[in-house]
Amino acid sequence: MSSDKPKWKAKADITYEELFNPNWNIPHIGIVRIGRELESQLGKKKAHEIIVNAANARPDFKTTKTTPEEIVKEWREALETSSPVMKHALEMEFEDVSPTKFKLRVEDCLFARAFRGMEAADIGYLWECNSDYESTSRFHPNLKMKRTRTLMQGDDFCDFTWYWEESK
Repeated sequence: MSSDKPKWKAKADITYEELFNPNWNIPHIGIVRIGRELESQLGKKKAHEIIVNAANARPDFKTTKTTPEEIVKEWREALETSSPVMKHALEMEFEDVSPTKFKLRVEDCLFARAFRGMEAADIGYLWECNSDYESTSRFHPNLKMKRTRTLMQGDDFCDFTWYWEESK
């Protein structure tokens, strides 16, 4: 999992309290061990369902904006200005398509590197990537996400598209 990217070598200035209460999505061998034990006790299908449910239980926020343009803009800004962990963990590039649609291309990802390094990309996908859909819909039910590739699953990049879809 070694890299020559300076931001990935930067030291994180955190307290011991922060170390023992990390952000919910930090890749951790404990998540993998629990996941593998659940698989052995319950089977992969049930274990993966539990992992997805746990990942989707994370705290999210909902928009207070009212127009589609404001909502999409707020979501994009939230992604761009996310936590220092996310800023340091992802190599990403945004592209505006319209006021109600934008794309994000993730070229490299410490989350994917960590889980793949633990030979647990399947659990990493369930824990990190799958919940992107749930977070999007909880932010606003008309905000949709499409993704066809993920680094976690071995692709060369992640391709996200977020767009507004009117209720039917």
